[in-house]
Amino acid sequence: MSSITKNYLDEDTIRKITEQAFGEGSLRAYESLEGGFCNAVYRIGRKEGNDAILKVAPADHIRMMSCETEMMRTEVGAMRLAGEKKIPGVPAVYAYDESRSICTGAYLLMEKKEGVPLTEAKQQMDERQKEQADRELGKLLGQINSIEGERFGHFCVKELQSENWFDAFYHMISRVIDDGIEADISIGVSYQTILDRLKEQSWAFAEVTSPRLIHFDSWDGNFLVKDQEISGVFDWERAMWAEGLMEDRFRFHSVSDAFLKGYGKENFTPAEKIRCRWYDVYLYLIMMFEGTYRHYETQDQYNWVHGLFVQVWKEIDE
Repeated sequence: MSSITKNYLDEDTIRKITEQAFGEGSLRAYESLEGGFCNAVYRIGRKEGNDAILKVAPADHIRMMSCETEMMRTEVGAMRLAGEKKIPGVPAVYAYDESRSICTGAYLLMEKKEGVPLTEAKQQMDERQKEQADRELGKLLGQINSIEGERFGHFCVKELQSENWFDAFYHMISRVIDDGIEADISIGVSYQTILDRLKEQSWAFAEVTSPRLIHFDSWDGNFLVKDQEISGVFDWERAMWAEGLMEDRFRFHSVSDAFLKGYGKENFTPAEKIRCRWYDVYLYLIMMFEGTYRHYETQDQYNWVHGLFVQVWKEIDE
C-alpha cells in the first residue's frame, strides 16, 4: 500500500542500522516488504544468524493521526511484555532506536517469524480448517487479553491514560473526531451527535474495571500461520489497555462463531453489545480518516468502511 508515511531508507542507511545492531559486515542482503499501511518494512538477511525484520517509523515532520502517538514505542513495549508473559508467536526485539541519529524516524529490528499471513493461508483452507484457525485465534487473543495493567488507555503515554474506562475511551474517540474535523472529512453524521450519544450510553462502560492488554489491530493479516498453527503475531503498535471486546475480531465486519467459541465468549450482555458497537465506531472512524492523512491513492477504504459505519450507527441511534 502506497502511503506518505512510509519512511524508505537507502542501502547505506540500512547497512548502518544492521551493523549497529549485529556488528560490522553483518548485512548480507535486504528486501523491501510492501504489505503494510504505515511503516517502511524490510527483510534483513544477515551473514550470520537468522533473517530479521527492520521496521522504520514515519519521519517526524509527517502529519499523523492522534491515535498514532508513540506507535513504535508502544509496539516495542507491548511485544516485550507479551514475550515475558510467554504469549506464543511474539517476535523477539533485537534493537530499538528512537535517537534519529541514523535515520529520520525511530526504528525497530526484530525476529523474523516463519509462516504466511492468515489472510493468505485461508485462501487454501476449507471451511473446517478456517473455523479451526478462528478458534485458535480466539484462544490466542484470550491469552493476550488476560494480561492485566494499571490504567486504561494508551499503552505507554500516561497523559493519555485514566483509571476509568469510559473516561479513557471518550478521550480516545474525541481525539480521533478532532482529526476528522481538522481534515474536514464528512461522514454523514454530526461529530457532536456522536459524542452526545456516547455520553448517553456511558452506563454501558461501568462494568469494565480491569485494564487488559489489547493488541487491537488483530485482523487476520497480522498473524502468521505455519503447519496449520499460528506462528507469528506482529504489528503491535496500536496496543492499548482496554477490554478484550476492543479486539478487531469482535468487530461488526469480522466476528465469527468459531472465533467466539475459541475466545470463550459466546453470550453478550446488553451493555457488552452496546460497547461492541461503540468499538466499531471507534475503529471505523480511524479507518475512514487515515486515507486522508496517509494520502492513499483511492477512496476505496473510505467507501467500504463508511458503509459499515452507517450500519453500526443505525443500531446505536435507534
